[in-house]
Amino acid sequence: MKKILFVFHDSKPKSGATASMLDIINNLLKKNDLQIFALIPNNKDGLYELLVKKNVRVFEAPLYGARHPVPQKIRSFIKYKIRGLFKIITTYLSVFKISKKINKLNERIDLVYSNTSDTYAGYFLSNLLKAKHIWHVREFGIEDQNCVHTIGDKQYYNLLNTSDKVIVISQALKYKLSQYINNDKLMLVYDDVQLHDCLLKNNKNIEKPLKILSVGTISEGKGQKFVIDTIEALNKKGIECSLSIVGNIDSEYAKNLFDYVEKNSINNVFFLGFREDINRVRLNYDIGIISSKAEAFGRVTIEGMAAGLIMIASNTGANPELISDKKNGFLYKYNDLNSLVDVISYIYGNRNDMQTIRENAIKFANEFSSGIASQKIYNLIKNL
Repeated sequence: MKKILFVFHDSKPKSGATASMLDIINNLLKKNDLQIFALIPNNKDGLYELLVKKNVRVFEAPLYGARHPVPQKIRSFIKYKIRGLFKIITTYLSVFKISKKINKLNERIDLVYSNTSDTYAGYFLSNLLKAKHIWHVREFGIEDQNCVHTIGDKQYYNLLNTSDKVIVISQALKYKLSQYINNDKLMLVYDDVQLHDCLLKNNKNIEKPLKILSVGTISEGKGQKFVIDTIEALNKKGIECSLSIVGNIDSEYAKNLFDYVEKNSINNVFFLGFREDINRVRLNYDIGIISSKAEAFGRVTIEGMAAGLIMIASNTGANPELISDKKNGFLYKYNDLNSLVDVISYIYGNRNDMQTIRENAIKFANEFSSGIASQKIYNLIKNL
């Protein structure tokens, strides 16, 4: 029986990367020839209890990110580097203690599985335990999160190259990494997305006014301000529509957006905060929008399709891999306000013709609930 230790970068079951990994683990737990362990940063956010209920042995240790935002000033650069190196050293010391604990338990870990590129904990642990290492990369870095690695991206790619396998979640991400690491180590696996909790919007005709929903981290790279400006332009043209933004509103950027809407008296824009009941929230909307600079995959896109929303996304990152324009959704030219205005205006004027697109999207989304990703990963684990 192979023993696999999964390393999580956070302890929030509903955060994108963690939710995707849980979907895979749920299927792997059905196999009778794997024993699964987990290492998480803390036991405060619900992941610990969830894993324990699944009879997963959980280790807890302080794990910190190894990336930081692209600095705008020299002072910020120095601060990020010093703080970042301290975090990496702290993570190593935490992992060193965990490796000693695992060895005392006489648990021979065969493989360490890192769930994102944000922490090097899995890299350290695989070396300390002399285990094989799979690194599941879920982010571009600068393109989608405006982040770089504290040790420098070149050194990060060198670390990636030491892995036995590097899994990526889209062709777009695979293309980027193929320029820096051994292509034989790269493996494309689109995420499984558990859709059993998704609620399907019953009304088949899109309503008037159009109700648009944006779901995700509120940050500059996600493009919420661009969509707010688009809503204002549409309303000035007489296209009746509203925008609701779901995401944590505690960040400085979120507060700036809120102030921007207030200051400019932009009507029909609402901030809903973080919502646990996002599947129920979607029932009240017609359109879902993905406005980010570069999506590495598009979990929110798939979930929106499954809920019966007409999905709109920018023509960047992995979006064109999921959305076939005018077939199962719509693409617009990234950061081109007129392009997005045209797409929403088209939907507004052709509401009765959207049912075929909606049905195509639901069918496409359901392809991601079949467990293909977890089966591919299971086969990989068995063959390493």
